[in-house]
Amino acid sequence: MIKYAVFDLDGTLAPYDAATDRADIALLKDIENKGVQIVICSGKPVFYSCGFLRQTGLKEPIIIGENGAEIQFGYKLPPSFFYHMPYSEQAKESLHFFYKKIKEAIPDMWFQPNMVELSPFPKSREEFRIIDDIIQNNREHIQDIHIFKYFDCYDFIPMNINKGEALRFLSQKLNIKPDEMISVGDSQNDAGMFAYTGDSISIGMGEKSTAKQDVSTLAKALEIIYNEIKKDEL
Repeated sequence: MIKYAVFDLDGTLAPYDAATDRADIALLKDIENKGVQIVICSGKPVFYSCGFLRQTGLKEPIIIGENGAEIQFGYKLPPSFFYHMPYSEQAKESLHFFYKKIKEAIPDMWFQPNMVELSPFPKSREEFRIIDDIIQNNREHIQDIHIFKYFDCYDFIPMNINKGEALRFLSQKLNIKPDEMISVGDSQNDAGMFAYTGDSISIGMGEKSTAKQDVSTLAKALEIIYNEIKKDEL
């Protein structure tokens, strides 16, 4: 039985830098009204998701930010519950090292305002090349962190922090079984939650997906979840 539906945000619930389709929001609310807890699990900070969620009309979503580093209940500020996942001093030193290196090489680099992970957003191919070189030439400083490269940014993340581990913490706190959760995402940093939840759906990942099934649109993923909930009611 599905009790928790976990969604990535950018590229999943909403296109990058665009609004979610109203029909998709309506179906998401229908899923919530069926008694399913909505969980947003994003690479963006939790406050970014708060702004999005206020417009949806969802009641009390759980928000996971920075790929699992932050967890809070609801989008009201201050939240009723907030948790900051712990990480090692070695990881902190690595993140600080790469921040300084990137800032020295590209002084006007914009960094996503995170609490934990380091997320620079290059503005050109040349800036991507510079960061690639910094990473390659300083591999001895990649200690206790993972580095992910996307089309618009990089994420430098402590090794023990990922979306799957955040869901594990949530499961323990709320006494949730993995089989009671389904996750939906669209990229490699969603692999942790695909692996943890009992069921999983990727959007447009094709052969790259590690989810149990892959669909082409959010609407199709929402329909699958809604239909599964209706089956559980029978």
